[in-house]
Amino acid sequence: MTTSLSINREHRSYICLHVFVLVQHGYFQRALLWLNVLYQWGDRTEHVLFSRATALFLGEDYTAATIALQELDARYPTETFGEKILSDKEKMRNYMKIRTQSELKRQLLAASN
Repeated sequence: MTTSLSINREHRSYICLHVFVLVQHGYFQRALLWLNVLYQWGDRTEHVLFSRATALFLGEDYTAATIALQELDARYPTETFGEKILSDKEKMRNYMKIRTQSELKRQLLAASN
């Protein structure tokens, strides 16, 4: 069930700042809780989707991080043609995609042995 509540810019900014501080101190699960609140309130901005994927990745929940990255790519695809220079955020997205796939393969191989 998705609930779409109205949140003003000031409250959203405060929550995002709070999330940033939590991640800086290594509290990925607490940060993810607040990001999920924003997500459940209907905030599907690139910033929130990227932050959720990053918190899941840093919390080593690679399956959920992969799903979050897929949603991010579906809503906000990165341009992959031409000689475009990738931003730091796009480089991080690519790194997380590769690393999550690698970790999921490693976990699958470990489980099969």
